[in-house]
Amino acid sequence: MSEEYRNYEEEREKGFETERQLALDDLRPWIESLSEEEVDQPCLIMEHKTFTPRQILKEIEELTEDGRVFVQMLTNHRLELAKREEEIK
Repeated sequence: MSEEYRNYEEEREKGFETERQLALDDLRPWIESLSEEEVDQPCLIMEHKTFTPRQILKEIEELTEDGRVFVQMLTNHRLELAKREEEIK
């Protein structure tokens, strides 16, 4: 593996970790605002699997493949919201 590729991979992982922390920072307050019943109710279906808010948080915390997908979904959502806010200004 070349040095250049290794540097690219390291930077990509740093970027992902930043996105992951932002996702966790968004999710935790939302989950804390839910009732115990709501935290365990399915809220997302992905590839024929359902996830509760608690499961989504766990997947992201444990860096599973599904957790990585959730981080990307939340990052895309955050970017879309930022674009809309910019268009309104």
